[in-house]
Amino acid sequence: MSGTNASCNSWNLGVTLSDAQFRSVSTTGWDARRQADGSLPVLPHLRLAAGSSLIDKGVDVGLPYTGKAPDPGAFES
Repeated sequence: MSGTNASCNSWNLGVTLSDAQFRSVSTTGWDARRQADGSLPVLPHLRLAAGSSLIDKGVDVGLPYTGKAPDPGAFES
């Protein structure tokens, strides 16, 4: 891995990943209708569960977040 920085990736956070870390890992519902304003439906998929050990394990890349550090992934808990 010469010339790269692999820190703060899911495989080296020291956290055991499991389905329990997320509110849902279901593959159903992705084809739900958009909301009345055209925005995507709000689904629980791949959002961190309350108490997940992944909360605040991300890296600040300049986007807004709550807590001590960002959460990894697309959604802030």
